[in-house]
Amino acid sequence: MGALSDTQTPGGKREASDYVGGKTVERRQKRMIKNRESAARSRARKQAYTNELENKVSRLEEENKMLKKHRFRLRRTSSALF
Repeated sequence: MGALSDTQTPGGKREASDYVGGKTVERRQKRMIKNRESAARSRARKQAYTNELENKVSRLEEENKMLKKHRFRLRRTSSALF
């Protein structure tokens, strides 16, 4: 119990030298490249979404400012009608 086979390392991962032609190493490298590309796309999507939200916040703050100004004018003019 607890004995290691001669094809596995203590972490349970197999050594690259155990595979013919290094196909597993190739697959691992391709997977790492795809993962990096996917992560880069994810970061780009997140950045675009963040920029979109920041623009929306700016527009809404400006709209809110204008509405408050308009409301203040309405309040002053409506009280002067009496």
